[in-house]
Amino acid sequence: MIEEMATLLTTIQSKEEFALLLDGILTPAEVESIHLRWQLLKLLKSGVTQRDIQSRLGICLGKISRGSRMLKYGKEGFTELVDKLIGGQQP
Repeated sequence: MIEEMATLLTTIQSKEEFALLLDGILTPAEVESIHLRWQLLKLLKSGVTQRDIQSRLGICLGKISRGSRMLKYGKEGFTELVDKLIGGQQP
């Protein structure tokens, strides 16, 4: 399942195509959920405490802890990929 989606996503040619695909296959709630997870990862990487993240994003500590575990113990290369994707973005 992950491999099929990865292959699909790597064929996308532009940001506009990617946005069109996301808008077509995800519900607004799913987009919001993915966005919150991304904000969570950015805040964790910038050193914001879990309690502060909970206050800022309004998400449960369990989700925050999962994000923290993924950064610490997730698949090899995940943290480096998040660092690369964050680039110059600010939380």
